[in-house]
Amino acid sequence: MSEKEYTKDQEELVVKLLRIDRTDYYKILFVEKNATDVEIKKSYRKLAIKLHPDKNKHPNSAEAFKKIAKAFEVLSDEGKRRIYDQTGQDPDSRGGGGGAGPTANGFPAGFGSGQFRGAQMPQGFEDDIFRMFFGNGMGRAGGPQPRVFTFGGNGFFPFEEVPRRRPRTQQQQQQQRQQQPFFEQIKQLLPILLVFVLPMLSNLLTQRDSTSYPNFKMQRKDPYTVQRATPNFHIPFYITKDSYKSLKEGHKLNKFDKFVENYHISSLRDSCEREQNHKNRLIDESRGFFFTNYEQLEQAEKLPLPHCDRLHEMGLL
Repeated sequence: MSEKEYTKDQEELVVKLLRIDRTDYYKILFVEKNATDVEIKKSYRKLAIKLHPDKNKHPNSAEAFKKIAKAFEVLSDEGKRRIYDQTGQDPDSRGGGGGAGPTANGFPAGFGSGQFRGAQMPQGFEDDIFRMFFGNGMGRAGGPQPRVFTFGGNGFFPFEEVPRRRPRTQQQQQQQRQQQPFFEQIKQLLPILLVFVLPMLSNLLTQRDSTSYPNFKMQRKDPYTVQRATPNFHIPFYITKDSYKSLKEGHKLNKFDKFVENYHISSLRDSCEREQNHKNRLIDESRGFFFTNYEQLEQAEKLPLPHCDRLHEMGLL
């Protein structure tokens, strides 16, 4: 070829990235270690546009692109980033902090070093140990007291023995519950009441209010010709003449105006949430397993959110 299909800047960027250690993720994305999620995402997008093989024809651009994609995958995930900051290694690799990769002696990393002191062994594993050393008679009535072995012993044998309490019988548990004061039991049930009962009461009250008030429209349409406005945001709406007369005689106009405002804002929030979920779904679909469809991503990010914009204008979002 007489001329290169890539620019000097594109070549320098590819060469520079390939010289960086493959797990030096912050350096790969050209961000500081204390960079925010927004900064990391912004830097990755700029690099991805410059390195995508469709844009950058350098023979090693695909390798450099995979490098920044891996760095972004780790640093954009809160759990993986925390593991990487602690270990400095790829959290997805064996022994990199994200799994239980074995060491040369066949045990998991840190096994017997004391760092797992007091950690309960996996369920069923301790029973296998008991049968190995003591036979099958453990835990029977009249037999010796069961024992639990935990990580953290010193010397050759990497276990230490701690007493194991026998489980309480159902009768003992019932006696303990009966001994608890009444208010202590109420205190334990309080979170359940807050989470489930209060929203149900709120919905029932809202439904009762909506059934006690007449219908209304946000746009003028016969016979909804009497214009009203909500008290705080001055949102116009319309009711019938008969409804206006009935509300006025019952001195309920102000309460009805407030009800319409709350109902309208609630509807805006529901619509905004649906718009945002749809947009996020399109953004996720634009990011493929290996490559990102940047045209589709750009269209998704520009998707209008009219109901969310309205809440922004009202200062509610």
